[in-house]
Amino acid sequence: MKRDLESIKRKSVALAILGKRFGDSGLKDIFIESQIVAEGSISGVIDGKHYNRGVRAHKYLYEALMRLAWAEFTRRLESSDPNHRIPEVSFLEQVDRLANNLKEKSLDQLL
Repeated sequence: MKRDLESIKRKSVALAILGKRFGDSGLKDIFIESQIVAEGSISGVIDGKHYNRGVRAHKYLYEALMRLAWAEFTRRLESSDPNHRIPEVSFLEQVDRLANNLKEKSLDQLL
């Protein structure tokens, strides 16, 4: 029980750090305008006091950012401009080579 509370406390502190770091960059506005968090609850979410609401809000934000990143990635794969196009074959070959050559030793070297 004590470990669970300590874990939640650490996660609340992490949410508060994210809120402090990115709160002034429009994070509050994004959460309110997208109706993820009510205007009256936003300060508690940003301060890390409303744990469940904060986790939910950050999950939605993460999902939205990943969808935007993926959309841009696929757009660049399909781009006809050679300066903005990612060669699909070489990209897939690099991913395959990385997956096949990833061994514990090379992983330790990367870290």
